Amino acid sequence: MLDNRLAELVFKFREEFERMAGTPFNHYVPISYRIQIVAGSNNFVKIQVFYSDCIHAKIYLPLAQSNELPRAVGVQINKSLGDVIEPF
Repeated sequence: MLDNRLAELVFKFREEFERMAGTPFNHYVPISYRIQIVAGSNNFVKIQVFYSDCIHAKIYLPLAQSNELPRAVGVQINKSLGDVIEPF
């Protein structure tokens, strides 16, 4: 289950992820996520966009003291519900 902050960012960046994927999403439900600790954190979120079709979206969360804003970094398309979330 996504925490509230990450869930909020997933929905905030929806249009940006649609632009990156090159298509609008009729369905948009975050399913699961994985965190990679860097200077901040990379958050990889599996988002169901149509029946069993998913995307993997990457959101970077900077360290609090950096004064940077979270940002949408990338998206992988043509994923399924069964695909494991891997860092990219």
